[in-house]
Amino acid sequence: MNTSAFQAKLTAFKIINQISENLEKSFAPYCEAVLPIMLENLAFKFSEALRKQALKTCVNILHAVDEPINVNVFQGALYPAIIS
Repeated sequence: MNTSAFQAKLTAFKIINQISENLEKSFAPYCEAVLPIMLENLAFKFSEALRKQALKTCVNILHAVDEPINVNVFQGALYPAIIS
């Protein structure tokens, strides 16, 4: 699958990953909006590159939020998505 729409999506995921990586803790206000999109694409069967970018962004989200929220996010959303 190598369409222009897919390439745009992959580029957007790379940019979100870069932003979340560079902002670190300052990315926390955006985590709630970005996390569902990343979780939805962890199982994208057509592209390993897209899955990798989504997972990297999820890791950056875990770094951005504080510890109690971090555990809740991992147990409630991220862990079930990774297992499935």
